[in-house]
Amino acid sequence: MVLCLLAAPVAKLTYDNDRWLAADDPRQQALDYLDAEFNSHETLLVILNLPTAFFSASGMEPVRALEAALEVLDGVATSRSPLSATTIIDTGERLEIRSFASARELGILPDDAAYAAAFSRSPYAGRLLSADQRVAVIQLGLDSHHKPLRRLQTLERVRAAIAALDGQAGDGQVTAQLAGDAALKEALDRSVRQEMGRLLGIAALVLTLFLQGLLGRIERTLLLVCTALGCVLAALGWVARLGQPMTAVGLVLPVMVAVIALADGLHILARWDALRGLPYPQRWRRTVAASWLPCLAASLTSALGFGAFASSELLPLHWFGWQSLLAIGGTWPLIVVPCWAMLALFPARFDRPPPSAFWLTGFLPRLLQGCMECCIRAVERCPKTILCGVALGCLLLGAGVARLTTESNFLTLFFKPDSDLRRAFATVDKQLGGSGSIDLILQAEDAEHFRTLAGLEAVEKLGHSLKKQSPVAAVDSYLVPLQTVHQTLQPRGPPLPVDAATLSQELLFLELSRSESERDLLSDYVDFSYRNARLHLQTPNLRSAELAALIAESRQRVAESGWESPVLFTGFGVFIQQLGELVLQTQVASFLLGFGLIAALLLLQFGWLAGLAAILANLLPLGATAGLICWLGVPFDFATILIANITLGLAVDDSIHLLHDYRGQRPGPAGARRSLRVVGSPIMAVGVLFCLGLAVLSQAELVVLARFGAFAIFGIGLSVFATVLFLPALLGALHGRRSSAEAVPD
Repeated sequence: MVLCLLAAPVAKLTYDNDRWLAADDPRQQALDYLDAEFNSHETLLVILNLPTAFFSASGMEPVRALEAALEVLDGVATSRSPLSATTIIDTGERLEIRSFASARELGILPDDAAYAAAFSRSPYAGRLLSADQRVAVIQLGLDSHHKPLRRLQTLERVRAAIAALDGQAGDGQVTAQLAGDAALKEALDRSVRQEMGRLLGIAALVLTLFLQGLLGRIERTLLLVCTALGCVLAALGWVARLGQPMTAVGLVLPVMVAVIALADGLHILARWDALRGLPYPQRWRRTVAASWLPCLAASLTSALGFGAFASSELLPLHWFGWQSLLAIGGTWPLIVVPCWAMLALFPARFDRPPPSAFWLTGFLPRLLQGCMECCIRAVERCPKTILCGVALGCLLLGAGVARLTTESNFLTLFFKPDSDLRRAFATVDKQLGGSGSIDLILQAEDAEHFRTLAGLEAVEKLGHSLKKQSPVAAVDSYLVPLQTVHQTLQPRGPPLPVDAATLSQELLFLELSRSESERDLLSDYVDFSYRNARLHLQTPNLRSAELAALIAESRQRVAESGWESPVLFTGFGVFIQQLGELVLQTQVASFLLGFGLIAALLLLQFGWLAGLAAILANLLPLGATAGLICWLGVPFDFATILIANITLGLAVDDSIHLLHDYRGQRPGPAGARRSLRVVGSPIMAVGVLFCLGLAVLSQAELVVLARFGAFAIFGIGLSVFATVLFLPALLGALHGRRSSAEAVPD
């Protein structure tokens, strides 16, 4: 009944990777201002690879047919292509703002050659149409900001329209790709939905097979698997109950909850087996007494390690922290109560020897026990070598942290190089001017400032300076349509107006286009009061370090231009780069918080010597893992920063179980070895269990999850060996060796 109540909201679970910062965050407010003030819709690029050059009947027709089908779809606010892009035409009697297609149909552009010549002089050349005229773009503006479901539905309609075009093409020579911000966000949301079910299914199969091979009895396996499934459903229920969406980062949670729950169950069964021979009532009471506190402490440390991310400014990590606190903290009663109840009700069924039919039965326990015996002998014979070797190796690896970098580029973080989305963005970068952008909003003190020559000259000077930066392919501003008007009126004159009267007249002509939104040439670049002007820098898709360098150089050029009023750097590219700046802050703050809470719990529970030993035994593997990531040149990203806290939260569980048993032994090397003999095999089994769960994540299609899984396996593996080798050797050294006469034989 309790489980049903906790899992009931799962049906209301939503998926959303749009929101990364709170609405009152200045960086989010800047992005929202850009969207609201300059008609900045979510961009979807429909890239058509044409069978022939565009300026021919067979080249234009697929673009014409598809755009006609797309621009009427629900969710599509604007459409622009080499056909529908607007330009200024001199008819001989007057200037007219028309689309290229309209001018061609009315004979203003008499033939395809004239059309091609006019288009080549427009700012759309090389951006809506490639230089070889074989790649055309239909640029759609979607009204789906922060509406993932609406975006998903719109893109499904777009794909249906593309499929219909492919069906009409017959020979399949016209192929389409999707790129742009809307395509990236929709692909991320869709991948999260698909990965949720796929990863949980794989995890259930892999972990069940491992447990059956380890435990040998279907009753034991079903007990642990069913209780772990209940914990996962309860965790997803908490996510939905909190009103928070499932994100790419949050996909880690259900798998981690499953392995944490199974780990507690394995330790309970190990305690039950260690007390074999006692009468059932007494055996059950001692099992409960020996397992309730270490299992509770282990759940608390995991919840604290994961929950420290609640302090992050990044919303997906902030949500992940709160979800983890509730979900992992709630696994303890959901796993221990069913296990204790089944052991009390059916003790004989859980004592039956395993059958020998399954080939793994007996092999895995013997393998783990053999590894444990090797560790015990190593701790007994060469404790100093273990201490020095582990410490030195971890420190050498940890030195790589000096090479630490961060990355927040969504395209490279979430999608593999051979994915359709990456190939589509590569096409835009190579043939259509670039898929990245930076937006600058110049904020003047006075209204009408950008109607004056001083405002025009300031934008022109800054635009020329920004265009000189090597990654920048183009700089768009209100000067682009203004220059088109001016050169149409005065083809032999200067490129822009040089007197106030001409400037006012030409701006007035452009303002008339605002009566028809599809022909509006100014609203993308200047507001109605002419107080704020936008410069849009088009670039290739850049990594965080490259984008940060470009933004820094652009700021310097703004300062050198003499512009004294505020300049707002924003846009989707800048926003993502700003998220990267928060990655390192989140890593430091969350780790310090999680480590501080866990360290305090260890010290309070086990005292100074044993607590410090456990802290050191868990810190060294974390440093080594972080160093390895940096040595390999892998940047820290939205998922990689989870490794330290999650590894600490999981690995410290093993230390807690070892220290709980060690506390009941005589302090010293012999006591450490005896504790290792009691809980060592379960610790190694749990370590394998954690690694299997992380191995499932390493098979994810999302790059960040796969990377997280791979490096977390390394961290957990090191932590297990630190617990069974380094920690016992350190405990023995701290408490001193006893004489052989006083030592308790193993």
